[in-house]
Amino acid sequence: MKAAYLVCYDIADEKRLARIYRFMKGKGLHLQYSVFYCVLTPQQLKNLKDESLFHSWVLEKRLRRNGIYMSNSK
Repeated sequence: MKAAYLVCYDIADEKRLARIYRFMKGKGLHLQYSVFYCVLTPQQLKNLKDESLFHSWVLEKRLRRNGIYMSNSK
């Protein structure tokens, strides 16, 4: 059974923002700059989470390799 999801993100880095936007573009309806409305099955939701985590993991790995470390604190 499909359910509706609002996918929102806040990314400061313009290249990463563009990459995530391209990734999300085919997944749902683009409502605002970083907001998508998606109607997904449980499997599609799992795939979306897995793929988006992969994108985050790749970026984090690249940053660490270059001696830059990410922090959630502002």
